[in-house]
Amino acid sequence: MAFRFPSLISEFLSGVQIGMFSRLLASSVVPREMTKKAQPTDWICGAAMMIRASVARSIGGLDENYFLYFEETDLCRRALRAGFPTWYVPESRVMHILGQSTNVTGAAEGSRRLPSYWFESRRRYFAVTFGVRKAMLIDVVGILSLSLGVIKQALMGKRPVPFLLRDLMTHSILRKRNREIPPFKSSLVRAPLD
Repeated sequence: MAFRFPSLISEFLSGVQIGMFSRLLASSVVPREMTKKAQPTDWICGAAMMIRASVARSIGGLDENYFLYFEETDLCRRALRAGFPTWYVPESRVMHILGQSTNVTGAAEGSRRLPSYWFESRRRYFAVTFGVRKAMLIDVVGILSLSLGVIKQALMGKRPVPFLLRDLMTHSILRKRNREIPPFKSSLVRAPLD
């Protein structure tokens, strides 16, 4: 799978979950519809990623402040900023069963409550990428749009992801205690390119 970088608009779209908005703002929807041709994209799933050692050394590898989630998004964004594009290659084949490592999805049970580290990674990604002030705005938009989305789901008789709105508010960068963002950390030694 290939993706666009998360943004303020993508947070709005994922919160409200209204098809008309997603169609109008399709260029901001995070999951991308890809063709059968190799092409650049913003980021790809870390479970199916190959990266040159020289690129990893140049950008410092993965940020160890992420436990799970958003770490590959951050890596691909830093790579792009350093001049290294990410490519989607449809000929490659990798089986990745979504959520099996963390047990957040299941065919029979539906969506489960997201772990706290998902929210912590999300908060870190937006703060590191856009700065604390814009991350705060993104959280305001996320909370408001998700509130509308929860109401919509209730009216349609659908069950939302358990505690999603409450957990987003709890882990939001809007809370002063959540504003300390540790600096980049990697055990990979940055070395000059050969």
